Amino acid sequence: MSGRKEREIQFQVTGEGDAVTLLHAMGSGLEMWNQQVTRLSKQFRVLTPNTRGFGEDPEPPDYTLNTWVEDIQHLLSALKIRKTCLVGFSMGGIIAAQFALRFPDYLQGLVFAGSLGELSEAAVKMFQMRAELAKKEGIEPVVENTLNGFSEDFKKAHPEVISWYAGILRKNTPQGYAYACRVLWESAGVLPLNQISCPLLVIRGIKDPLISPEAVAQFKKRVPRAVFKEIPDCAHFAPLEQPEAFNTVLEGFLREIY
Repeated sequence: MSGRKEREIQFQVTGEGDAVTLLHAMGSGLEMWNQQVTRLSKQFRVLTPNTRGFGEDPEPPDYTLNTWVEDIQHLLSALKIRKTCLVGFSMGGIIAAQFALRFPDYLQGLVFAGSLGELSEAAVKMFQMRAELAKKEGIEPVVENTLNGFSEDFKKAHPEVISWYAGILRKNTPQGYAYACRVLWESAGVLPLNQISCPLLVIRGIKDPLISPEAVAQFKKRVPRAVFKEIPDCAHFAPLEQPEAFNTVLEGFLREIY
């Protein structure tokens, strides 16, 4: 895998005020944050980038996790954003954790949503499985596997959201998706997250199958200063399943740190 190459980063900036940067999930794009942008942009300057390899015009696989981190730093620098609250959902949380350790001076606050900032052994196996699915059977079984992250009740009640999100996931090429999975699992390992000095919030859907209560308990011991908030009645995709509750928690944190 190669290092960072210059490219035009796809992003949107909405609103004015203190900066909030939202990093999307694996296989997704900046549009997953639509309901957060609508609310937060009334008070904040909201930056939503597409992670390299995803979005409307994904480039060929040729990047590393460091590339993703450096893309965010270059974008913030280009926009003259000196401080931001970085919010990473799922895959975005992995990127956000690495960014916090490399570029701490940029951070007013840090939020892991649907993520603990690290890949567990179970998560590594999941991404390896998805990569094999993509290479052998194409993107459709990956889409179906990803949608298992929504609660069954939500899928039944909101088929239009599931259809919309499935459409986003289907934009991925099998090769590109498998490559991104590899980038993630190669980053696996315990990070010195206790060294993060800015305010840290962790948001978890109470039924999230990807973040076990045991993993949460271990994280709390290692990073005791982190604040935990659980969103009721949802699984992994809290920003989409319970946007009002998610937004209220996030907005409250932002008001505390700014």
